Amino acid sequence: MFDCRRIFVPSLFLAFLSLPLPDSSAQTGLGDNIILGRPTDESVVVHVLADEGTEVFAEFGQMSGSLAERTETLESSDDGTAAIAIDGLDANTAYDYRVVYEGSDGRRYGDQHSFRTQTQRGDTFSFGVQGDSHPERIGLMYSPDLYARTLDLVADARPDLYFMLGDDFSISNQLPDYFQGDRSTLTQQFVDDVYIDQRRFLGRMGHSTALFPVNGNHEEARRSLLGTVMHDVAIFAGRARSRYFPVPFPDDFYSGNPEPVEGIGLLGDYFAFEWGDALFIALDPYWHSTRVTSPIGGMGTGTGTSPPWSEIVDQWNALTRSTGDMWDSTIGDAQYTWLKTTLEESDARYKFVFMHHVLGTGRGGIELATQYEWGGYNDAGEWEFDERRPGWGLPLHPLMRENGVTIIFQAHDHLFARQELDGIVYQSVPNPADDLYNAYNRESYLSGDILPNSGYLNVTVSPEQVMVDYIRSYLPEHESDGSRHGETAYSYSVP
Repeated sequence: MFDCRRIFVPSLFLAFLSLPLPDSSAQTGLGDNIILGRPTDESVVVHVLADEGTEVFAEFGQMSGSLAERTETLESSDDGTAAIAIDGLDANTAYDYRVVYEGSDGRRYGDQHSFRTQTQRGDTFSFGVQGDSHPERIGLMYSPDLYARTLDLVADARPDLYFMLGDDFSISNQLPDYFQGDRSTLTQQFVDDVYIDQRRFLGRMGHSTALFPVNGNHEEARRSLLGTVMHDVAIFAGRARSRYFPVPFPDDFYSGNPEPVEGIGLLGDYFAFEWGDALFIALDPYWHSTRVTSPIGGMGTGTGTSPPWSEIVDQWNALTRSTGDMWDSTIGDAQYTWLKTTLEESDARYKFVFMHHVLGTGRGGIELATQYEWGGYNDAGEWEFDERRPGWGLPLHPLMRENGVTIIFQAHDHLFARQELDGIVYQSVPNPADDLYNAYNRESYLSGDILPNSGYLNVTVSPEQVMVDYIRSYLPEHESDGSRHGETAYSYSVP
């Protein structure tokens, strides 16, 4: 439902785009702006931003050795991107690398960074998780300086992998004007800039840790927008995501969504892979729900202009097939079949699932896990699963319970919350940049361990256990004897 507490003015986000960024090794032009992605047992993609026409290649070698090898030379495209594939690598091995740029100003060497190929079973490794950085909410839920400090903590920890669980590339605050016919602001370039600006922060740690973005509701990358007046918005978002981040596509290492979308290509929206003793699965309901429940994303961010807002919402619901039926939120038949096969065929010791939120909407964790396609019951407690999901066999939570899922990570609620249901941990992840340090939506959690923002989760996986640490981040002026930047606020293990 429309949350009247969240009114975000588009001009605030435009003001953010013009703000100077904190000092960082990530620069524009010929400097380093690097995101690692699609790591495998023998390769990694070094995704670079550079001026159009710049020739780029990478020099690399095993860590502590020389950078004796190099990739082929690529020319950055007209959107300023180049995806450098470093392949032919050894598994379970650490490498150093640097990017070399050749442009009109001559040759320039980037900083030296590192990465690791797939960890083998039996070895210990770590990964990180964040949710809802919401850079459009500056002054309300987002501090650029605090976000930079959080990502510096991640850089110091150097996890192999890092998962961003959505609402990190928010464009929904631009929807009301677009919906009412003003196309001047919400353009492909605007959406591209949202992704580029995130890179300028994520580059603080993404040059040595592989990133995996997961769609949230505020990205507006949704199937329900296709064929409506908002059609181009979904295409803008899908293009920007795959253009500026090396998301996983199905191959010999990753499984995932094989169906392209016209105007975008492959989405890389849901995917799975193994690393060490763990199976990683990312889910996405947004590209697979042909109808949605309640107004989408930022349609609750109206400006109160004429016509009356209620009339705009009614028009929006009609044009985007929005309903009040929670069964309309779904991962879809194809993704369900893929998920079931992926879980059943994996013998990984640990299984982790990542998504923006259970059902893609609503608030809470296990409070929603018994309902609709997750649990099979409607909100009146009546079993409707067999009728509403014919051929599925089991709702999502029982499917994950029977196949030994260890932790389900979700975002959307802007707080730290650890709950457990049938032996599965439901872990809501904190916002990494909230300098108000709130526990938003606390009232939606009827049980569990709840802590406020800000920070990220560092998860260490070993053969003996999974250790989850909530690493807190504070601005210097907000530290005290009981609140220290980089402290571990909460830890638990899963044997």
